Amino acid sequence: MEKLKREAGSSIAGIAVALVIIVLLVIVGLMVYKNHHKTFTSYDDCINNGGQWLTYDGAIQFDACKGSGPELFLQYSAQNMPNISSNQTTKKTNVVLSNASDSSDLINYLTYNYSGCNIGQPAGSSATGYFKILEEVPSGFAELNYGCSNYSQAELSKSYIIAMKLSSGWVLLSPTNNMFDNGVPSCLLVDMFRISKSLTPQCEQNTGYNDGSLRAVSYP
Repeated sequence: MEKLKREAGSSIAGIAVALVIIVLLVIVGLMVYKNHHKTFTSYDDCINNGGQWLTYDGAIQFDACKGSGPELFLQYSAQNMPNISSNQTTKKTNVVLSNASDSSDLINYLTYNYSGCNIGQPAGSSATGYFKILEEVPSGFAELNYGCSNYSQAELSKSYIIAMKLSSGWVLLSPTNNMFDNGVPSCLLVDMFRISKSLTPQCEQNTGYNDGSLRAVSYP
C-alpha cells in the first residue's frame, strides 16, 4: 500500500512539473509571438520597440525598419531627398549633344547651366559641363547623360539625370542617386515630380531593401 501511495505521489508530482513546464513554454511562446507580431506606427516606433533595422549597399535615400509583416517604415535623409537643383549660369559654354527635334530652350539652358566642372581643375583647364539629350517628351521632361567634358565616355554613358520644364524654364532634378546606371529613375523621384511614363515607362522601387523590382509608371 505504501508503495502505491509513493508511486501515486510521484506521478502527481511529475504531472505538476510537466504542467508547470507547459505553462512556462506557453508564456514564452506568447511573448515571442507578441514580440514578432507587433504593430508599429512609425519608423521610430519600429526602431525603439524591436523592429529590424535594415541596411543596403546601394544608393541610399533613407533608413528603414521592418516589422513582422510586409510593412516597411522609412525615414528619409533630407540631403538625399529629390529636389530641383539651384540654377546658376556660366559664360564658359558646356558641351551639349542634341537631336534636331530637341527644344531650343532646353539646349540653351544646358549650354549655359553651371556644372561646377571647373572646381579642382588646374589653371587653364578646358573642362566644362557635358550633356547629351537622350530623349525629350512633349509633357516637358527630358532624360540626359551628363558629367564633365574631361570624363571618359564610359563614365558619361552611365550617368543620367532628368530635366523638367516649369513655367519659369527648364530645371534639373537632383540628387542624381535617384537615377540608376541603367537610366531607370527611382519611383521616389517619379512620384515626387510626376514624371511622365512617355519618358520612363518604369521606375525602380528603391526601398533599398527589396529585390529592386520595377514598377510601371502611371503618370500620363
